[in-house]
Amino acid sequence: MKIKKIVVLLGALGLIISALFLVGCNEEDGKVVVASKPHAEQYILGEMIRILIEEHTDIEVERNLGIGGGTSNIHPTMLSGEIDIYPEYTGTSLLIVLLARSVIRK
Repeated sequence: MKIKKIVVLLGALGLIISALFLVGCNEEDGKVVVASKPHAEQYILGEMIRILIEEHTDIEVERNLGIGGGTSNIHPTMLSGEIDIYPEYTGTSLLIVLLARSVIRK
């Protein structure tokens, strides 16, 4: 049980650090766009990110939750600057974003 709590706390800490690190992506507008996939836990994580940013900074947060199409649809919108942050699984990032791009480039 203690290990489970530690894992959850470390995950939350990682999310907080990632959110605060990425907050600077769109400082010109003074707002951050938070997105998520259309799954229950993704909505929850998107709201957690929004709350953390709003409570610990003066930056306005715009929500764009429930985007369909998965990582292959959401990640390009992040690269284009339409969104600033979204929760993602590391395994999905590895497979879809890093490995798929390296295969396409070859």
